[in-house]
Amino acid sequence: MERARPHLGTLVSVRADGAPQPALAIEAAFSAIARVERLMSCHDPESELSQLNRAAHLRALTVDSWTWRVFGLALAFYRISKGTFDCAIGARHVADGRLPSRGGETPEIEGSSADIDLSVPNRIRYRRKLYMDLGGIAKGFAVDRAVEALRRAGAESGVINAGGDLRAFGAATEAVHVRMPCDGGLLAIGEIREAAVATSVAGEETPPDLPILDGANGRRPVARLVSLFASRCVLADALTKVVAVCGESSAPLLARCGAEALLCERDTGLWTRIGARAC
Repeated sequence: MERARPHLGTLVSVRADGAPQPALAIEAAFSAIARVERLMSCHDPESELSQLNRAAHLRALTVDSWTWRVFGLALAFYRISKGTFDCAIGARHVADGRLPSRGGETPEIEGSSADIDLSVPNRIRYRRKLYMDLGGIAKGFAVDRAVEALRRAGAESGVINAGGDLRAFGAATEAVHVRMPCDGGLLAIGEIREAAVATSVAGEETPPDLPILDGANGRRPVARLVSLFASRCVLADALTKVVAVCGESSAPLLARCGAEALLCERDTGLWTRIGARAC
């Protein structure tokens, strides 16, 4: 059974194979995705993320365990990428008018993920006023939680497709195609089984997507498009941004994560393969 619904700014499809009650399994997967969206959307003024961006610099706030986990992952990726992956980049998007400013206040552009305090479980405090945008990691996290929900419901295999984020598990094999930003055509780049892939377009030429920026020093991305293959979707989602900026110099990080990237270079249009999947 397969169903599709609008979530996470795209159309999300869920397929469940072998579940005793496939409709209930799919409903559980969509519920997990909706929970992530409800908690971590910076476009929803009532989300936990929006509340944090308004007040976490004033006091520590208690949050859902999933929100705390994603912040922990974002901080881990910030550290291992040496600041290139930085969800505090949202402040620059607010300054450019690409993201909404809550309360009319402008966050400090100089702030970074290093200003996040996660020392108490399920409580988050900002050491300065930040505007966190989890768009570069929360979608992958949502896909992974949907897969967990399908498995708990007894699905033997299945596929979650959330636009640029895709994960297959069990015996399911899924072909992977990317839409080229230059002409809108589809390009087949392989298939996945018990794996995930995330694709990000790095340029300014594809509104309404936010441009990828280097959190460390504002470097221009070297890639036009990146597809990242990894064991989990949250890993693939975050690493696409690092590879887009760092290109071939991200190879050691990909090796550490057991991931592989295909990138289309911005200036030449040539394709480059980096890293190798452990699976």
